[in-house]
Amino acid sequence: MAIVVYPVDAVTGAPSYTGRSLRQTMSVFLPGATTANPFAVTSAVRRGTSPTTVTATSTTWTVGLHAGVLNLESAIESGPYAYSVNTAQTGAVTAAHATLPRVDIVWVRIDDPAESDGSSVPAVVAGYTAGTANASPVAPATPARCMVLAQLNVPASGGGAPTVVWKAPQLATPLDAAVTAQVTANVTGITTSDVVIATAASVAGDGVKKFRITTSFEQIVSVSGDIYIVKIKANGTQIKQGLFTCKASTATDSGAVITSHVPAAACVYTATATRFSGTGTGAVYASATSPIDLIVEQIA
Repeated sequence: MAIVVYPVDAVTGAPSYTGRSLRQTMSVFLPGATTANPFAVTSAVRRGTSPTTVTATSTTWTVGLHAGVLNLESAIESGPYAYSVNTAQTGAVTAAHATLPRVDIVWVRIDDPAESDGSSVPAVVAGYTAGTANASPVAPATPARCMVLAQLNVPASGGGAPTVVWKAPQLATPLDAAVTAQVTANVTGITTSDVVIATAASVAGDGVKKFRITTSFEQIVSVSGDIYIVKIKANGTQIKQGLFTCKASTATDSGAVITSHVPAAACVYTATATRFSGTGTGAVYASATSPIDLIVEQIA
């Protein structure tokens, strides 16, 4: 079928659908298309998926219930595969080295014989790859058609259970993609990697206590139209950023305010402001004449 329309009722047997054609139309609902691949979607888990979805003991890894999308077959036309894990998947963790630590990975893989990928049964498979024990271990290479869910930092024998580090990307929402596109297209010096969208992991523990952090800034020698990015970090991890345009040509110009819900008051909070576009002079930084104010208050 040269152009796929879905869903419609068939008339005299047409249209009919293949898995590939349905995946292509499903890509409409997910961001990620590029000039090179109009059906591209970033492989990811659903937004809000718990970072504790993968757990491990010294002998067993477990992948818990979750859902996501995999776009890992080689053909552009293959499109994205939605999947759901509705029963926990488990496997064996390779025994720890006697004296050296190791980094392992837990992943999910797409198998589709119709795409000539060498598999024999259509499936999404959860699996595990052990790394190499080393004084400074690194994660093993990701196997073909796999998305890494988590990294297991395995201590030497006798060191206890592995530490699980959640690695799976989360699906961006259409709004995330739209904001990123607008900022990267219109602000000098900004790339996609500079636009960080807060994830569920940023507010882990929100159900126990809630704190609100608010920041604003002033900048000397700003002019109307100068554009600034203000970023908030908690313990070094970015949790929020805002794009502000100076409102007036005055010696001191107050920026807008951004608010973020954060998990604990015990964090060390920092904020920075950087001018990415405009004709004002001088860099933006926290000082007596160019303050960046942070207010933390418990709200629940």
